[in-house]
Amino acid sequence: MVVLEVEIACPGYFALNSHPSLAFNGPVIDLAVAELNAALAGRIFFTVTYLVLNVPNCLRNEEESSPALAQWYYRDRNKSSLPIVLALGCIDTLAAEQLTSEWEILNIASIGVRETGQKLPGPVPIGVGSIARPSLYAAFFSLLAMFQWTTIYIVIDTDSPPTYPTMAASIIARNRELGQLVTIVESIAWERRPTTLNDTLQRFRSVSRVLLFCGQADRLRRLLIEAAKKNMTEGEFVYIAFEPFPSKSYGKMTWNYGDAENEIAQHAFDSLLVIQQHQSATSPSGSQHPPRSLDILFQREARSKYNITYDLDDQPMPDMMATYITLSMLAEVLNESLDSVSPSNFKADQIRQVELARRFFNRTFVTETGPVYIDSRGKRRDSVAVCYFGRDSGMREAFLLLPVGTNERYLRYLNNTMRWPGGNWPPINEPLCGYRHERPSCSLSTRGIPLPEIVTLLAAVLASSGAILYYYWRTKRKREEDADAWWLVELTSFRLIYRILDCALVDPDSSCEFEELPYE
Repeated sequence: MVVLEVEIACPGYFALNSHPSLAFNGPVIDLAVAELNAALAGRIFFTVTYLVLNVPNCLRNEEESSPALAQWYYRDRNKSSLPIVLALGCIDTLAAEQLTSEWEILNIASIGVRETGQKLPGPVPIGVGSIARPSLYAAFFSLLAMFQWTTIYIVIDTDSPPTYPTMAASIIARNRELGQLVTIVESIAWERRPTTLNDTLQRFRSVSRVLLFCGQADRLRRLLIEAAKKNMTEGEFVYIAFEPFPSKSYGKMTWNYGDAENEIAQHAFDSLLVIQQHQSATSPSGSQHPPRSLDILFQREARSKYNITYDLDDQPMPDMMATYITLSMLAEVLNESLDSVSPSNFKADQIRQVELARRFFNRTFVTETGPVYIDSRGKRRDSVAVCYFGRDSGMREAFLLLPVGTNERYLRYLNNTMRWPGGNWPPINEPLCGYRHERPSCSLSTRGIPLPEIVTLLAAVLASSGAILYYYWRTKRKREEDADAWWLVELTSFRLIYRILDCALVDPDSSCEFEELPYE
């Protein structure tokens, strides 16, 4: 007889162009649930209810996910089971958190983890996710604080996967939660058109020197190439990007595309800093290989159960493995919870899900992909690296690290080998005369000559004047020395006198002929 039945509700849609899609994660959930039910037979039994929405994309799924969850909870679910929501991303996070808090049930996300900052009375939402976004955000704000960059320009590529707009929104929300730690002067939706790209860079030049790009890697490369053509990659400007994890859908994060713009792209990438998980930074290929050939098992499950076929390389394995280990972590916590309740006349509602959520806090789970640490806010944390592109190797090299489980306010140096364009590291947050040379102090004449030009001119005049004064001083000093040392004779003169004396002493009556000896 099963002690505890658990019903997992999972809203989603089918598409092969999106990581959160059930096309990728449905087979993962089915395989994980089958394995867990076999391992926990007689103790816990899992069922999954897919709330399949007939929508074309992630945005529409987000809009319709909350009504689907409400219908499941109030009408369709098994009332004798323990209800839990598994979020795969592409849901209305704010609404989902409010609903699950009201229902006092666990909301656990394996993809698209967001920090909303809501303080709700129900169970704290748990975020596992392949992308430890809180760690990425902490590294970002630590980087800004470390180098005193306080004015940030954010560019959001709306045509990229939904991960990027989500990350941009989370950065803005997190900054607000931190009391406006930095000034986000503008966040714009960027479209891949030359005119828009030109306008974006011109606007950036006029309001900031630090740009955060939230979009696919190939579009970041296009932006940097255009910036290089405008002399905006010579060391004065900083470009920052996130790489959630290496994936075809996120693009190829490198300057080397083997095209005619490779050379200018390599130069432009000298001004780029990439924030990524440290595991990816230290892996030679940047890939994460699944254990037990799970990628093949997932692929077979998709074909046999859903009639969906895709190549192994098309699978977003980090996201799929995150869903897989999320269920194993959930099973571990549920199994522990059963030990704390009375087995006689047991009912599912005896397990308080507020306490269930707390069992995840400040804990490291041992999973098939390695240790996974969940912090006191219920969110996964990973070590995060800040990388640059080495000029000699052309490859990404980690030079700053935010370790997991430490005070995440501070980055520490891994090495000091980075060479920044122009040699002035770190770039200053704002030029002396302002972003547009708009400060009145920089126009000291009625003709409006900028201060840097005036300073340069004054320096040249002072240098010339100093050289002239030094020349006259040395000339005067030389004359005084000559007057005081009239008796000094050159060494060649002494040698000439010696030859004359020598000749006269040998034959006083002879006429001495001689040549002046050279100075030796």
